[in-house]
Amino acid sequence: MLDIINTILAPYLPDLIGAAVTALIGYAVALVRAKFGIEIEARNREALHSALTTGALLGLAKLGVTASKDEVAATSVAYVKASVPGALAKLAPSEGVLSALALSKVEQVTQGK
Repeated sequence: MLDIINTILAPYLPDLIGAAVTALIGYAVALVRAKFGIEIEARNREALHSALTTGALLGLAKLGVTASKDEVAATSVAYVKASVPGALAKLAPSEGVLSALALSKVEQVTQGK
């Protein structure tokens, strides 16, 4: 019985092993892509938040503490667009989300957080 199975499978064994190895390599490549994609997204997100904070501080320095938070947030958004265009392109936040994030950072820096 074993000889019959061996005789039938023997010609296909290299192809089966090749297919299994190809599948394992494909799976490993997918895992690596996912890992690096997540790391790249995290770096872009960190760059965006850092630029928003810097922009909020810059807005306060330029406009003064008497400026409205919306004016400071607008300055922060302008700074972000100029300083991290790559992160913006990759993350693609809407104008509303970007403005809300900027306003949040203005709140944080005005409260000393």
